[in-house]
This record gives sequence, structure tokens and C-alpha cells, in this order.
Amino acid sequence: MKNPEGWARLEARAQWTLEHPDQISPLDTLQGRALVLRLWRHRRSGPRVSWGLFVPEGDDNRALVREATWNEAADLRRMSSRRVALKRRPAEEPSVRVRDAVVGRATLVPFLRHAAEVLPVGAVRDGEPGPAGAEFGIEGFRALSCIRFVWTGKGPDDYRNAAAWTDRLRALLEASLRERETA
Repeated sequence: MKNPEGWARLEARAQWTLEHPDQISPLDTLQGRALVLRLWRHRRSGPRVSWGLFVPEGDDNRALVREATWNEAADLRRMSSRRVALKRRPAEEPSVRVRDAVVGRATLVPFLRHAAEVLPVGAVRDGEPGPAGAEFGIEGFRALSCIRFVWTGKGPDDYRNAAAWTDRLRALLEASLRERETA
């Protein structure tokens, strides 16, 4: 790496983007919706992905999922290329892909009602080492702001139910994104 300071800035910007799905473009699709949950999966090798779940604030019954994916390997190749190294100030915007999809609110209601029962409050714990050091997490906002759960691997034994619940919710959100692409 010819520019470690530039890489550190780019990595910090990418992490900020993944942590703030409510503040990245396009913002118009988020109008009238509020962020209530953010899930993430950060692998040491492979893309880092974050999902934001937005629920309607008015009469609309459609929630929205926003997926933000950072292609860290592509940015590393770009920052390491000779052409970028010759530039005085290479671009420091990370390669983050954003996708949005509508999720039926009725589909989410069972998950959101069950969240308070299953998810530990304010938990940040490590579990068994995951595949290549993968980190998973879920963070709540608004009425669910007491939720912050971070784990590695399968998670600590006493949090397995919460990790499984989060995996099922993530699968539902990913399915909504796939449906949108095939429609």
C-alpha cells in the first residue's frame, strides 16, 4: 500500500457509511420512514454489508430495507494501483453499493414484536471465532434503542437465540432485495 493514510481515511468513510444508512443517498426513498434497526455482517475477507430497516411514520404500511455493501477488495486494488499512486490526491470515496427494497410491514410485525423478548439489551460480547473473523451485529433506534448486540462466530451460548433471530430477519431482508431485482 503506497498511501496508508489515504487508506485509513477511505476505510473510516466506508465504516461511517455502513453505520449510517439513513444518511446516504438516495435520501428521497427514505421520506416518511424512520430507521428502527440496523444489522451488519463484516467479514475479514469479502464485502462488509449493513442493512437498515425503515418503518413508515404515517399511514403507509410498507417498510423499506436499505442494504449498503462495501467492496473493500476493489478499493484496496484501486488504492494500490500505480495510476492512483501517481495522483496527488486520489479519490477517497469508498465503493459502496446501495440497494433499497420495500418490505411488507405485516411480514415484519412478528419480528419486531419478538425483538424485545429475544434480543439482549446493551450486549456487546464475543463468541467463538467465526469464519475468517466475521463480526455480526444488530442495533436498534427509536423504541428499540436499548438494543445493541455484537458477536463473532455463532455468538456466546447464552445469546444463540438472539443470533438465530437476527439471522432469520437478515434472510427476510435479503429475500426482499432479491425479489425487487427479479421483479
